[in-house]
Amino acid sequence: MQAKEMTLKPILEGEKQYLVPLYQRTYAWQRKQLDRLWADIVAQADALRDGTTNPGHFIGSLVLAPAPNQIAGGISRWLVVDGQQRLTTLMLALAALRDHVHAESPREADRIHRQWLVNEYQSGDDKFKLLPTQTDRAALRACIEHTSTPTGGNVAVAYRFFVEQLTAIGSTDDPHDIRRIEQAIVTRLDLVSVTAEHNDNVHRIFESLNNTGMALSLGDLLRNHLFMLLPTRADEVYRTVWAPMQKLLGPDNVETLAYLDLVLRGHPELRRSDTYQGQQKRFRDIGHDEAAVEAEIVELARRARHLHAILKPAELKDREIADGLTRLAVWGAEAVNPILMVLLDRRERGLAASGETAAAMLHLESYLVRRMLCGRTASGINRAFAQAANAIADTPDAAETLREILSQPRRYWPDDDQLTENIAQLNFYWAGKARQRLFVLRRLEESYGHKELVDWDETKVQIEHVLPQTPTPEWLELLEPDVEPGESPDDLHQRIVHRLGNLTVTAYNPDLSNKPFAEKRKLLQNSNFSMTKDIAERESWGLQQIEARGAELAARAAQMWPGPKATRTAAPQDQWQVVRRICAALPEVCPRAPGRPTVTSPPLPASTPNPWATTSRRTQCPTPGASSGLTARCPPSSAGPSRVALISLAMSSPPKVCASTTRGERRHPSASPLATSPL
Repeated sequence: MQAKEMTLKPILEGEKQYLVPLYQRTYAWQRKQLDRLWADIVAQADALRDGTTNPGHFIGSLVLAPAPNQIAGGISRWLVVDGQQRLTTLMLALAALRDHVHAESPREADRIHRQWLVNEYQSGDDKFKLLPTQTDRAALRACIEHTSTPTGGNVAVAYRFFVEQLTAIGSTDDPHDIRRIEQAIVTRLDLVSVTAEHNDNVHRIFESLNNTGMALSLGDLLRNHLFMLLPTRADEVYRTVWAPMQKLLGPDNVETLAYLDLVLRGHPELRRSDTYQGQQKRFRDIGHDEAAVEAEIVELARRARHLHAILKPAELKDREIADGLTRLAVWGAEAVNPILMVLLDRRERGLAASGETAAAMLHLESYLVRRMLCGRTASGINRAFAQAANAIADTPDAAETLREILSQPRRYWPDDDQLTENIAQLNFYWAGKARQRLFVLRRLEESYGHKELVDWDETKVQIEHVLPQTPTPEWLELLEPDVEPGESPDDLHQRIVHRLGNLTVTAYNPDLSNKPFAEKRKLLQNSNFSMTKDIAERESWGLQQIEARGAELAARAAQMWPGPKATRTAAPQDQWQVVRRICAALPEVCPRAPGRPTVTSPPLPASTPNPWATTSRRTQCPTPGASSGLTARCPPSSAGPSRVALISLAMSSPPKVCASTTRGERRHPSASPLATSPL
């Protein structure tokens, strides 16, 4: 490779053509980059006016390689391996300059055109000194030929930018300003021209530029790699297959497609960051066969239609499928995409009807929602869903097979009893993500069967705490009859305020605030939401009403989101799960915290295996004046761990810790009795 510093003038003079390879990205400069370059041009024009002898301004590198199929005696063709963004921008600036001077001096405009923009003795594509990727070719041709006004895309935006800047300069008193702008562009902007030799591997050069920090995406590299494997078919395959696919998905989602393609080919463990290397390895064995490479690109484009349906479900004609995809998109779990790709592929190939596909999507939705309502995290589901996608690909009934897979004990798909129990205790307001909480409430609202559907997109819906988060003395007085021994109204409030039974949806949350229930009730009666009007039918609002409504909503949730197969083999109850159920019922568990009640807990059932046999656990209690710690020694016994062992465990293990510690004083509000058992 040879490197030489030069200006744009020797690069454009003579019969030359610069080809932007298909693997290069389309023109992407925005206003920020255009402003910076224009400031550099104006500064150099001012230097020419002032007669300064300072050197020109360095704007970057231009990496070139000899184009294949050179014809002796023809124009000199070069591949632009790197630097096509700045080269394209400078050509657009010269085109705008030519058009700006045309009205006053057609002859000067013609000179600029012939000297810098075209090979005047050539025809067809050979006429243009710069030939960009096919996506940008029409727009740049319109600018260079000036036969039509370029519209749309970054090329047209950049051309109009320079027209506007030149118009502003043209209004000054100095008629030589425009001429100095031309001189600044072609003689005062320095580039390092790096020229590869004929035997240099252009593909490797392109990749190495990316490795040294150039902003090339995975999609750019993949396109580079694939079209380097198509020396004779590249133009045709790009025009008929790749370009339509990229237009359908957008450049960013090509990366997602390449990742999903590998997952569906049996690599569920693949990390997204390893996608390019994985695709490289896949094409290594067929790289010598253009037909095989083309066939794989065609298959990638077919799968692109499925990803497009996932990303833009509203464009589907089948409303049942569109609604299912929309709900999963609103939930926001990309982990389901491999399964959705398989379901849509089966449907396209005639292996599944829309009903089977919709049923499978409902299983996915139920699995995600039920886990969230039971305080489960999403940890581990990416790999599980990727494995399930491959397992259902060729089964007679994908929906039923998917349900069986997700019903396996270690997948933890809560059944109706678990769902009801956890909804009664879960601090729902802190579970999952905000959009997922609103999704659950929206779906529950829809279960009331509205005749007039609510426009959720237009209505600014918020989650309302009926029992307010900041209670007034009047609210605390209402809670007084329901407090347990050793508990205050404040304690009871904290225990129940974020439960599902206390939450609803409303469009006038600020108006409700922490007003007394009698005043809230009047406002809730006018709501268009059935689940909100239902609250207004209650005479009062406290623990009993919240628990009753929680049970009602749990029943609706169980009906809306069908659970796992009832025939699955029940797994032995996790001993830690039992302990956490006990600990979850204890509002405070540090026996040495001042003013706290003494808490005891009954022994575990005799049938429960004893995990504490021959073990000793020691936990520190930092309460001032307390002893150095508690030691629980549990002799082997079928009666289970002692009460002291339960208290010690609760103080040292999630989801609850000692209430007087400074690190994590309370368990996270979203924790539930089952929140940390295995996936």
